[in-house]
Amino acid sequence: MLRAALERAWDLLDAATAREDEQQPVTPEGAVHLVTALWPATDIDENYAEGLLLLYEDMRDPVLRHRGVAWRAALTSALGRRLSDDPAEQMRLGRLMASQWQGAQIWWAFERQGVGRDVVADELRTWLKAMGVDKA
Repeated sequence: MLRAALERAWDLLDAATAREDEQQPVTPEGAVHLVTALWPATDIDENYAEGLLLLYEDMRDPVLRHRGVAWRAALTSALGRRLSDDPAEQMRLGRLMASQWQGAQIWWAFERQGVGRDVVADELRTWLKAMGVDKA
C-alpha cells in the first residue's frame, strides 16, 4: 500500500512538471517559475521535514528510486531548455539548477525565515545571475 501511495505521488509530480513545462515561458525566469510552481500550496512550510521522510522510502525502493531518476531527467531537460540554446549546456545547467533548487529548499527548511517558495525563488535568481544566465 505504501508503494502504491508513493507511485501516485510520483504520478502527480510527473504531471505537474509536464504541465509547468508547457505553461512556463522558455526563459530563465520561466525556469524559476517552473520549479517554484511545484512547491505544494498547502502548509508545507510548517511540515516540510515530514516530506523528507517519504523520500527515504523512495530511496529504499528500486522502483521508486527509478521514478526519481526519470523525473530528474525530465526536470533537467525542462530547466535546461530555459537556460541555454546549446544542448550540452542545457543538460549541465539544468542539472545544476535542479541541484541548486533542492539545496535551497533544504537550507530554507533549517532557517525557516520567510515564505519557502519566495526564499527559494530569490535564491534561484541569485544563482542564475552568478551563472550569467539571468537574461529573460
